Amino acid sequence: MVNHYKSHKSRYPQVLDVLKSGELFTTTEIRLKLRSKDINISFQGLDKHLKEMFDEKEVAFLDNSLNNKELITKIFCKIPNKKVKGYYIFTLLSAKLFKRLHSFIKPYQNQERSQKQIEMITDTYRALELAVYCEHYSLTNFKVVKEALRKKMDKGQVITGVTVQRHIEANKANIESYTENIPKLRIIFNEIVVGNVKYCVIGDELVPIQKFVHFLGLLEMTPYMSAVAYGMEQNRKEHTAPIIEAMKELFVMIVTDSQVRV
Repeated sequence: MVNHYKSHKSRYPQVLDVLKSGELFTTTEIRLKLRSKDINISFQGLDKHLKEMFDEKEVAFLDNSLNNKELITKIFCKIPNKKVKGYYIFTLLSAKLFKRLHSFIKPYQNQERSQKQIEMITDTYRALELAVYCEHYSLTNFKVVKEALRKKMDKGQVITGVTVQRHIEANKANIESYTENIPKLRIIFNEIVVGNVKYCVIGDELVPIQKFVHFLGLLEMTPYMSAVAYGMEQNRKEHTAPIIEAMKELFVMIVTDSQVRV
């Protein structure tokens, strides 16, 4: 973890405040926002801060490619501009997860190995955090929902604004209720039962399974994020399952390293 406030001339807090609005920003737009507050920063200085924020998982960078076109133009209503390399966006949940995972890493542990594992976990988690924008848009945007209804209804059937709004509210309610019945992904441990308590065998230590369950709880997810992570088969395979397996591996690392500490 990095201390970004060593210099009294650092503009790190001000840059982060601009990004916290939740919008997409180019480096030029960030500088203009700061300048409107009588804060000057060079492109070089801004790039340095943005790199630090990216490394700390506080921001994501969306390159101006076809893969991000819908997110950039439809959801954030940015006018296509081929001269722009990409946009920065604040990723609050990923930054929190990154810090929480680091709080478990002790001086006696294999820092490089643990860091790589945390990087992989938070980078995949950040992809899910960004996917939420598309999910929310598809379920709550009036035009998108109306078009989805039109495709389902008989030709010539009238779709009123009230009908569309009713479906939007139903979509929101379904997302909330879905989180109460999230499908579980199987996690395989070398288990042993002592009395009525399940333990996982890690090295020469028996660790209550419940400890891992609490550790897994660090992956806090909003209702929409849970729907994205678990509600789509492709996401479960490509993102969610790998994150959980990586969390298991990190948990094993932490327990194992604690057994061999000096």
